[in-house]
Amino acid sequence: MVKEDMNLLAQIETLTVDYSGLKALLPLSGGINSAACLCWLGESVSPERWPSELHLHYSHFKEHSPDTFRFVADLIRYARRTFPKVKATVLRNSVNKYFREQKMIPHPTISPCSRELKVIPRRNYFQLHELDIELIGYVNTDMKRFRNLSVRTPHAHFPVLEWSKKDCLEYVKAVIGWYPEIYDIQDENGKDVFSHNNCLPCKNMHPKQLRNVAKYYPKYARWAEETAAAIPGAYWGREDVPDVFACDVCERLS
Repeated sequence: MVKEDMNLLAQIETLTVDYSGLKALLPLSGGINSAACLCWLGESVSPERWPSELHLHYSHFKEHSPDTFRFVADLIRYARRTFPKVKATVLRNSVNKYFREQKMIPHPTISPCSRELKVIPRRNYFQLHELDIELIGYVNTDMKRFRNLSVRTPHAHFPVLEWSKKDCLEYVKAVIGWYPEIYDIQDENGKDVFSHNNCLPCKNMHPKQLRNVAKYYPKYARWAEETAAAIPGAYWGREDVPDVFACDVCERLS
């Protein structure tokens, strides 16, 4: 179990939540928030209140940071050690391959890559297996996404909604022992270089973010440059898109 001081954060809804007898889907993104959601379920919910089945669904992209797949594998191993019945599904994708097939790099305000490679397969899985609830790792900076999704998806639950990113990092570190190193990359002012563990690059990135991908993950930047060069008129990122679209567009359809 997690140390007592770490468990203080995990009491949100813990006394009243009861998933017993339900089949739950927990989508893993490779990021820290969905990982925290899984750890919260395992460490802070009484076993008699766990779902009767826990389904983990992960869409892995070649463009995720290098240690992401290993991190998700450790999360799956943790789940199998902890819960009585776990089913894990892992899909393998590449946004560069997808964009080449579509002959375009989409504008930041539309996300066919997220919709077709992540959201639709997950929704189909939910329906196919006749699941009851979906546990979403939104945190306190995701209130807009929470409001949108909670209206459209009544079966969605948000166990760590009041947590911060820092809370998630500390909690997952205490339970799993580590998290992807992308979260610890900081600039000369001590500010996080990457806001989350997403595709490198993401088509929504601003020029500075794209330069950071080239600096810290040059191989990924080279793949992206090759994709743009192969598609007439295509390019990564847009400077003319408001910040509201910069980080949340890939998840607004989720």
